[in-house]
Amino acid sequence: MKSRKSSSSRRVTYVLGAGFSIGSGHFARYAGARIDMPLQRSFFKVLNDFKNKQTKSLDPIAEKIRLYFSPSTYRTTKKTGRDRHKDLDKLSVEEVVTFFDEIGQSDRSKSEIATATQVNQDLVKFAAELISFLSLKGSPGKNQLIKKFVSRIKQTDAIITFNWDTLLDRVLSNNQQHTRWQRGYGYGPTIRKLFPYKKWRGKTPEHYPRLLKLHGSVNWVSNSNSEGKQPAGKISEEWGAKANYERVVMMAPKMIKVQELKEDLYKKLWKEAETQLIRSKRLVFIGYSFPPADYAVANLLRRVFSKIKKKKRKIPQIVIVDPEASERARNFEESFGIHIEIENMFLSLSSFVTSSRLG
Repeated sequence: MKSRKSSSSRRVTYVLGAGFSIGSGHFARYAGARIDMPLQRSFFKVLNDFKNKQTKSLDPIAEKIRLYFSPSTYRTTKKTGRDRHKDLDKLSVEEVVTFFDEIGQSDRSKSEIATATQVNQDLVKFAAELISFLSLKGSPGKNQLIKKFVSRIKQTDAIITFNWDTLLDRVLSNNQQHTRWQRGYGYGPTIRKLFPYKKWRGKTPEHYPRLLKLHGSVNWVSNSNSEGKQPAGKISEEWGAKANYERVVMMAPKMIKVQELKEDLYKKLWKEAETQLIRSKRLVFIGYSFPPADYAVANLLRRVFSKIKKKKRKIPQIVIVDPEASERARNFEESFGIHIEIENMFLSLSSFVTSSRLG
């Protein structure tokens, strides 16, 4: 394999939000329904599509959600199929999980706390099942846009993602001759130590594109009794879970992540991400909407820019890839005081990966 000497001076970090997976156009079919990658505002709609043949399995959590989020009723309708819980379609899963998480950590009654905790646990399990399905079905390893994206990746680059799916992981692995990425070491040193991949016994290469998954991944599986033990689990031989969804390592989809970021796993992962961001000469945000309530990411970026300034280094070039790129750029400038040139804005993943700009 030819060495990329020219890549040593290039260090790009890609930051991927849910819009990356959605922008790839990936979907799968189940029980006659098209199942798309969900956003936080479309999660319940997609979950209803996915569970349209087992819709009663959603009854327990739907009743509890309606109690707080539907002013008119919390009773399940007599309808069948996806229409049974259609009234939940427009709810934000982040708002729902954040609400019940607050109850779970409050001084409410034991029964209220137990109910709230159970709702969130069930929602995370449903999310693990849904995202695992999408990671395993619909020919994810053959996605043309993700393949083109991977062709741009250099071995000195880093990828930071908030997505649980393994669409990108699979394509990186399928193109090892170009990327030198594989599950045994590709998720970085924290995951390599805590969640070893048993099929890998080799030596970690000096250069490879790190894929840092800050919210977890559907192919990371915890041990049934992993508290205080190392390794804490394993990387699955599959690209997603097929059972035991409660053991999938995923950060719950919520706005406030203070407790999670105190956990050893996520604390170390986010520190790795901070290190990669500080080293970057270019930051490319793809499908990340910079939500005002995502203080964890905003604070991460503030720490990064502060440390770069202390080192008297130039702020990295910023690139935005999003259908609302100009609005995202404006929000970014308002938050961090960094202007983004219009030539560094792209309206879709397709336009970015096919562009000759930026190299």
